[in-house]
Amino acid sequence: MTRQWDASGKPRKPRVLCIGAQKAGTSWLHEQLNSHPAIWTTPFKEVHYFNARHRPGDRKWMPWHFRQAIRATELRFDARKQQMPDDLVRYLLDMTQEPMFTPAWYRRAFAPAPRRCLPLDTTPEYSTLPPEGVAEVAAFLPRARFIYLIRDPVSRAISQLRMNLSRRRKLPRTQAGYLAHLDDPDLADRGDYATYVPRWRAHFGPDRLLFLPYGRIATDPLGLMREVEAFLGLSAHDYPRLRAQIHRGASAPAFPDAGREILRARFAAQYDFLAANFDAEFNAALDAPPGPRAAAPKTRAAAPSAPDETAGWAQEWRAQKPSVIGIGAQKSGTTWLHGALSQHPGLFSPPMKEAHYFDHLFCPENRGWTPGHVAGAARSILARHDRAGREPSAAMMRWLDRLTGQELFTDDWYQSLFAPAPPGTRPLDITPAYSGLPPKGVNHVASYLPEAQFIYLIRDPVDRAISQLRMNLTRANRLPADEAGWLRAANDKVLAARGDYASYVPRWQARFGPDRLLILPYGLIAADPAGLMRRIEGFLGLPPHRYTGLDRRVFAARGAEVPDSLRDVLAERFAPQYAFLASHFDAAFNAALR
Repeated sequence: MTRQWDASGKPRKPRVLCIGAQKAGTSWLHEQLNSHPAIWTTPFKEVHYFNARHRPGDRKWMPWHFRQAIRATELRFDARKQQMPDDLVRYLLDMTQEPMFTPAWYRRAFAPAPRRCLPLDTTPEYSTLPPEGVAEVAAFLPRARFIYLIRDPVSRAISQLRMNLSRRRKLPRTQAGYLAHLDDPDLADRGDYATYVPRWRAHFGPDRLLFLPYGRIATDPLGLMREVEAFLGLSAHDYPRLRAQIHRGASAPAFPDAGREILRARFAAQYDFLAANFDAEFNAALDAPPGPRAAAPKTRAAAPSAPDETAGWAQEWRAQKPSVIGIGAQKSGTTWLHGALSQHPGLFSPPMKEAHYFDHLFCPENRGWTPGHVAGAARSILARHDRAGREPSAAMMRWLDRLTGQELFTDDWYQSLFAPAPPGTRPLDITPAYSGLPPKGVNHVASYLPEAQFIYLIRDPVDRAISQLRMNLTRANRLPADEAGWLRAANDKVLAARGDYASYVPRWQARFGPDRLLILPYGLIAADPAGLMRRIEGFLGLPPHRYTGLDRRVFAARGAEVPDSLRDVLAERFAPQYAFLASHFDAAFNAALR
């Protein structure tokens, strides 16, 4: 219920729109914003103006929606034994009489908002507008800001299916009953981020379009609302129902693991899109950490669980240091290398790829985000298990407790990451940021890890910088539209810092000889991945292993091609790097940098 009402207010447009996705927390966000004194909401949550104009199929259920909204308003006053104010009665009658869904009707919807308040329209269906619909939004609301909540594709679809079946009074009595409804096209349509997100990004930059991951509603609701406040220019507010569950689902059998597997395969393209367009921390927070799962009906056998990724972990854990380190550079194939080395039975790779221990200690500028990296990794691990439809093992939960339940970035914390390493295996830490440690940091690594071996991947300076630039701009939703935009963006000093081989490589070579430091060119990942792994095995003294997926690109760069002028500018800027590489490595090495 709105708290303020200006009966003489003039028609106006909304200034804040929460546009989706369905079953991704829009009702929760609506309730929080509704409690803020600088936000005004209509008596009914969803106005449905733009989708009524551009999704004709939605018109068939809109009379039901507004009847329900009016009835809910009446019931709220009845519960308080209060009479509905005449102004509110006239407003509801006006909003439900034809002609509806005209520009004048939409403006009247927000007329009662006091002038000092920002009117809010929360309608998840807006996220699914066709291109011409989003274009109309952009033209009609040139000053509005938009919030788009994104949830894990499978969990979102399951929540939507349960809601739909409950409304139709068709909730199944057994787990298998869900499987007959998985082909409902709405399940894919409402969560088609790969189609809808680019439409909105084409019209709105990050100053007007904020993406939020659903899982933070459970893990960090106050932090999420502080981010919303900053985006909207609101003062900090004390929200009374941050932990409220707005729509509790009807009682029903647990969703079957077989159905999750079907949906996971069906939405593979959505997961690929989200991984390519949002950073790891965002993706890790797409869903809330799993709670207790409902047991399967006793009349049915439990579905087979996925393999336990902790199988083979040591029964007796022993805190220890890593003995194999991958140190960079960023965007030079370290994620591919991690995926390959994690397969070798002679190595142990903890579930969190990048520990960031040494750069947290010696690169103060990293300390603003390294704790968030650890929290995001823990959420990602739990979300991965939830998507697979299984509980984390006791061993995994014990490891996660060590990861997040003690003071971070201490010696004990770092060594506990590798405690489950089975006897006879070598613990592995691949953190590309280590390559940029200052001399003091490299010296500390040398004394702290006196027996460790290091692998340093190097990529062509211009190609590496462009890949990093494209990644950074994609994450910030700021891919340039023209040549000038690319050239401006390339002034980011981080591009040079992450690929400063002339400064970093000598630091490592001064402390480690070729028996402990293996420097490899990035291009071998594509040209000769099996040969590259044989070289690494020989360097580490590991027996040969048959790897899978060596030809798979982990993070393929996407987006518009960069202009040749950008390459020319970067080539000139990085001339000292090319000169260093040419003088320190042979011609074959330099030829394989790309």
